[in-house]
Amino acid sequence: MAAPADGPQLSELESLQLKANQVTDESLESTRRMITLCEDVSPNCNTQTLLSYARIAFVKEKTAEDW
Repeated sequence: MAAPADGPQLSELESLQLKANQVTDESLESTRRMITLCEDVSPNCNTQTLLSYARIAFVKEKTAEDW
């Protein structure tokens, strides 16, 4: 008998581990984007400006996830 199109059924533990790994990967990628943003911002930029850029990037990312 052929496996379902979705692949084999995962146990609850495997499913939770998969989700945890996905969240970790997304967090790591987000951190990389933030580091790139920090590197791209002028060194003369003060902390408040940097935090504003970070907030804008976070809101854009969260808004994109909602769509």
